[in-house]
Amino acid sequence: MVRRVLLVEDSLPDARIVQHRLRAAASEAEEWRLERVGALTPAIDRLGKRNLDVVLLDLGLPDSQGLETLARLREADAQTPVVVLTGTCDEALGIRALELGAQDHLVKSEVASPRALLRALRHAIERNRLGERREALTQRVAEAQKMESLWIVAAGTGRAYDGLLETILAEIELCFEGAGRELDSVVRAHLAKIRRTALEGETLGERLRCYAEAGRAAGRRTDLSAFVLASSELLEPLVGAPAELDLDVVEDLPGVGVDPVQLRQLLVALVLNAMEAIGRGNRGRIRVRTFELEVTEAMLRRAAGGGGLDPGDFVALSVEDDGRGIDPDLLEKVFDPFFSLCKKRPGLGLSAALGIARQHGGAIRVDRLDPRGTAATVWLPVGRTAHPPG
Repeated sequence: MVRRVLLVEDSLPDARIVQHRLRAAASEAEEWRLERVGALTPAIDRLGKRNLDVVLLDLGLPDSQGLETLARLREADAQTPVVVLTGTCDEALGIRALELGAQDHLVKSEVASPRALLRALRHAIERNRLGERREALTQRVAEAQKMESLWIVAAGTGRAYDGLLETILAEIELCFEGAGRELDSVVRAHLAKIRRTALEGETLGERLRCYAEAGRAAGRRTDLSAFVLASSELLEPLVGAPAELDLDVVEDLPGVGVDPVQLRQLLVALVLNAMEAIGRGNRGRIRVRTFELEVTEAMLRRAAGGGGLDPGDFVALSVEDDGRGIDPDLLEKVFDPFFSLCKKRPGLGLSAALGIARQHGGAIRVDRLDPRGTAATVWLPVGRTAHPPG
């Protein structure tokens, strides 16, 4: 694999050290190709041609100094991963560089260690790749939630439209029956035209109902544990270092009737919600569990979406985090649309998850963990292929 590195460094001795370290690290599996420019302006010009894997950026250049160098580079190119080179071990500077869009920072004295240099470059490339995947997945989740809302609107509109047409047709028939032969021929012709138009309009309501029907959960017997394991490659980029993802699943679970697409949306929504509680870039652990349990009426009464469900055997999907937890006074609000513990970004995670669980005849519980953290657990009925209420 060939890695293309752009070194933005005006010091020739420092540049030679980097070049030497990368040459020494070359192997059959990985080759590092280095290009060097001595100022910010030619670096921006080179970035415009793309075809780079990572940038090593010195903040002290002839045409730019300090964090402004990174800000200008990011303004010109926000996609290519950047490792910032600093002359001193300034933690505050490093954190600010990450906030401005760098993937990592490295003190120049650490460049003498091939391991430190390669680790920073590889981590920058990987973090950037995972960030792109995370953004794409977030967009997919948002689109899925948007489509779910459209299905609900379409179903409601179709039914309301049918109701209006039924009323119009009923009143027309009453006019025909009440007036009989005394009905003026012109009025009769107009009423007949209205009736034909209303009957033709029924096709529009039928189309809306068909569209809504397409968004209903298409039940397929699924092993929840196997599904979680198969989704690990999807979930790991959502978590991202330094947080960790643990999968704790039970073998030979009873099958549940679910729509795999919506189940994946539910799982992603719960993991994203857990990651929000930990905080992006913070250490933490997210645990995804599956297990079987017998759910009682008392348990259903304490669960969101549990009203009207029958007790019995259920399979559970639980996503637990060791984040900051939820205040007891807020537990009743977590399923409200746009509720979020993150003030900067309101979310639809648990609200959307509850909607999907309900479509499959299930329910959700949210519990505080001791000493800290939250568990969101979805219960899905065993041996029943559920559809959204129609």
